[in-house]
Amino acid sequence: ANAITLALGFGKINAIAEPDIGMGSRLIGLRGISFAGGGVDITGPTIGRITGADVERDYTRGGIPYVVGGVEIQVALECDDPSITRFGGWHEVEDDRASSGQYCRNVSKKKGDPDAFLSFEFSGTGIDVHIAQGPRGGNAEVFIDGVSQGKIEFFREPSDPSKPDRSGKKDLTFGVVIPFSVSHGSHTFRLNVTNDVEGTKDMPRDIIYLDGFVIRGHSTGTASSTETSTPSSGDASPLGLVSQVLSATSNTTLLTGVVEQPDDADLDLKVLDPLGGVVTQSTLTNPTEAVRVVPLAVGLYTFQLINNSVSPTPYTFYQVVTTQTGSQSPSQLTNAASVREKPTVFELFQNYPNPFNPETIIRYDLPNDAFVSLKVLDLLGREVVSLVSGHRVAGKHAATFSASRLPSGVYFYRIDVTEQDGKSHSKILRTALVK
Repeated sequence: ANAITLALGFGKINAIAEPDIGMGSRLIGLRGISFAGGGVDITGPTIGRITGADVERDYTRGGIPYVVGGVEIQVALECDDPSITRFGGWHEVEDDRASSGQYCRNVSKKKGDPDAFLSFEFSGTGIDVHIAQGPRGGNAEVFIDGVSQGKIEFFREPSDPSKPDRSGKKDLTFGVVIPFSVSHGSHTFRLNVTNDVEGTKDMPRDIIYLDGFVIRGHSTGTASSTETSTPSSGDASPLGLVSQVLSATSNTTLLTGVVEQPDDADLDLKVLDPLGGVVTQSTLTNPTEAVRVVPLAVGLYTFQLINNSVSPTPYTFYQVVTTQTGSQSPSQLTNAASVREKPTVFELFQNYPNPFNPETIIRYDLPNDAFVSLKVLDLLGREVVSLVSGHRVAGKHAATFSASRLPSGVYFYRIDVTEQDGKSHSKILRTALVK
């Protein structure tokens, strides 16, 4: 038997086809595109046609039919393919029920959010959108070549209404296919997250689940923005704080944090800009929630998970960075110091969280350049640690106090500031470490 396998730039491609393809032969595509023997015409980047091949669907790898039709090849396109433009906090979630072991998810409370979308170019005669549905499913509007094709509903009733899955992750039905047909040629597909159907406080309808696409043709074009997601899991200590840092460059257009927590958790999510100022803070009322930040400055943004409970709390945190891949937009990111207003008065703020375990943030404002000393003291006034000792420019600042090696108790933190003209400021505040 002679067999030929062609890999045409798609990841995860396998093929089974022998002997040569002819009238009545069968060709099964396991994970993308497969050819063998005669009857195949490949020209340039275009995936050609198969003559007289009776091709079957293969459901052994999750249910998406990676199929070569009787005349035209169908191509499986994963939702995280580099050719797809994604914006708005899309991230991959591992799930054995999905076709490739993972699906793409978007969590958005904002109704009709124009900044949460997915788009790509394709050529062929149609496209099948493979989705999952569940009790927290929202909806999205599909456009092909700028013309609305209607909305896709990702919602279905709970399998057990007495115990609904508030996480939006367990009670899901995969294998739902929404087909769209077009005239033969090149087209642009776009899916806009709308989520315009009201749910309840405990069960919002705010999640989109995409399991991939099957195109009767092939993907073309390049993405204008891409999103990379990094998941991390752990336990937030009682009254503790967990920090995740996301880096914003001049091409970064959006930062998203998606948090999964137990139903009875009591977590807050706080975002600090590169200068330590609070960009946003959210109380996480649902087991799965997202917070999005448009970075106004290059630098490191800190996403803090704050556990308000006296018990350890497990969590999963998805960090999503959206990057512009084309030319930079007019609203380029600038240096952090140039976009923050300079404080007009000196101030030392109460640390947050307080009480804390094991880390907390101490913020202070400087109206002028100055030498700064920030120290932590115990109840007897002895220095425990020096957090800052040096010159600082005017602006908003923050320091992290890590007390993982210190015993529980009351501590004080003191700041002494000497400006260039000799003017000085001092202030002392109290905090509590509870382990």
